[in-house]
Amino acid sequence: GSHQFSVFVLDSLGAIYSLTSVDTEMRKKMFGFFDFLRTQGLYTIIITERQTGEYAELQGNEGFIADGIINLGLDRRNGKIVRTMQIEKMRHLRHSMEKQAIDISAGGVTILGPLFD
Repeated sequence: GSHQFSVFVLDSLGAIYSLTSVDTEMRKKMFGFFDFLRTQGLYTIIITERQTGEYAELQGNEGFIADGIINLGLDRRNGKIVRTMQIEKMRHLRHSMEKQAIDISAGGVTILGPLFD
């Protein structure tokens, strides 16, 4: 039978980039690929990694074409490690810029509330 997909996940962009030289031509191909996914009506999630305070593996301006950027991380609070989520960008949506404490369980992701420094 035929399958209709609605989501495409690339895990991870860094893995793709590690297999080839990242130059202007490669970036153009990636932009073209992301554009193709958009024309297919696919919701696209691209996973990248970055160290605190650094830019992600987005070698060029990939972040500018993304509709959303969600940062997941860990934070130390009161001697405990806390999972965090921060929506850096979500096009066409007003959203909090605060880093949120989250809990991940079998039931899904629960936002516990903002973390303040």
